[in-house]
Amino acid sequence: MKKKKIFLIFILGIILLLSTACSTNYDENTLKSILIKEIKENILPAENIKVVLLKKFNKNEYVAICNYDIVNINYEDLVQINIKYGKVNVYGLGGGIGKTSPDQKMTISSTSYDSEKFKFLMVYGTVFDKRIAKVKVVYVDGKEEVSDVSYESDLGGYLFYRENYVKGFKRVEAYDKNGNLIERSDQLGG
Repeated sequence: MKKKKIFLIFILGIILLLSTACSTNYDENTLKSILIKEIKENILPAENIKVVLLKKFNKNEYVAICNYDIVNINYEDLVQINIKYGKVNVYGLGGGIGKTSPDQKMTISSTSYDSEKFKFLMVYGTVFDKRIAKVKVVYVDGKEEVSDVSYESDLGGYLFYRENYVKGFKRVEAYDKNGNLIERSDQLGG
């Protein structure tokens, strides 16, 4: 009887330990540091990497926009961060040289995925003008979405995710906190 109790306590201890390890919570600053280190080691050895947006998609999954320049050329990377069994894994979703708006107040990038089982379009970018508070994307089919700009560093970031759609977008517009149009970039995506 005593051996059964000890065995049961041992099994419960292992279950508790595993459940704690599987649900390790990282704060956003830790995730940003891990992400910057990953980019420096595995993508480009840039020194001025900034995480301009970190968006949580579910309990263990984030999407981040990173911005950096090399020889005065602006680069952006859209990455997915998965946390599994306490380990942080970073996967590239898109990236390269972001299209800069006409007045160079923000960048505009997009990435899409299309398969028989799953399709999506992401429109994202970095905001350089602190007056920009909201960004609106107008898709090719006429649907519009508006999002607040996230300022997680001295730069801002925005991200639109549209599932079951890959046709592209017509324009991106930037607005100040009072709803005044600051920037309009036509026909950059698609």
